[in-house]
Amino acid sequence: MVSDSRVGHSHITVPGPDGRFGFGGHCFPKDLNAMIQFAKRLGVNPTVMMAAWEKNLEVREEI
Repeated sequence: MVSDSRVGHSHITVPGPDGRFGFGGHCFPKDLNAMIQFAKRLGVNPTVMMAAWEKNLEVREEI
C-alpha cells in the first residue's frame, strides 16, 4: 500500500482504539487464527494469513 502514491503516510500510521498499531481486539485475531487452523486442516497453505499474523505480533510488540 505504501508504494501507492494515493495513500499518504498519515493514512498508514493510524493507531487503533487501544492506541496501538496493528490489529487487536477480541474478534479479528481470534477469527484470523481460526482461519489459519482451518486452512491447515484442509491441506491449504495459509501463507498470507500467517504472514499477517506474524507481522501483527511484531508490530504490537514494538510498542
